[in-house]
Amino acid sequence: MLRISRTSLWRYIKRRVEQNKPCGAIPKIGKPELDSDCVWREMARVLCREHITYGYRRIWILLSRAGHIVGKHKLRKWLREAGLSQREKVSDTGRIPIYRETTT
Repeated sequence: MLRISRTSLWRYIKRRVEQNKPCGAIPKIGKPELDSDCVWREMARVLCREHITYGYRRIWILLSRAGHIVGKHKLRKWLREAGLSQREKVSDTGRIPIYRETTT
């Protein structure tokens, strides 16, 4: 419709927004630093004790919400080695089948 590419349009919008920002309003944040192993491991132990049915994905989400930065697969490997991982799948109890009564 405007006869310009989407990339050019968004580049233009971004440039306009950056020009309107006051200097130093939002500091640039660099790459987040990874937590030392002992910090997130202790938190993961506590979370595994509190939530015994949670797998590595849920534990990873809880860790990230608490501000700990750790890789998902690194966490999974550590949980397996520490014996804290789930041994078997937990059945999905969220869906309840609906049975219709047949009338004859």
